[in-house]
Amino acid sequence: MLSKADVVVVNGLGLEGWVDRLIKASGFKGELVVASTGVKTHTLNEEGKTVTDPHAWNSAANGALYAQNILNGLIKADPQDKAALETSGQRYIGQLTEIDGWAKKTVYGNSAGKTQSAHQP
Repeated sequence: MLSKADVVVVNGLGLEGWVDRLIKASGFKGELVVASTGVKTHTLNEEGKTVTDPHAWNSAANGALYAQNILNGLIKADPQDKAALETSGQRYIGQLTEIDGWAKKTVYGNSAGKTQSAHQP
């Protein structure tokens, strides 16, 4: 049951429009983590309107911010396990940061003014 959860993680950026109502109706009193806090966003055209793209995790740099936000929320909810949480969380954040550096060097570093594009299936 959501009302008994210690932590709830949401993406934010308007992705889960229904979740605020669910959390309120459930009586949830734990730690609410908005994983996308602080990420660099992009816009997209949706049905003729410019909206924020809620899929910010597609960037490794943003993924590292998601992981940091989630880590902070877990530590706040479970401070006695801070050391173990930080060890695994920082390892994962380090991996994402390494991937981001590789992508910037390998993909974007070789583009010299060319447009880069990636698409979801």
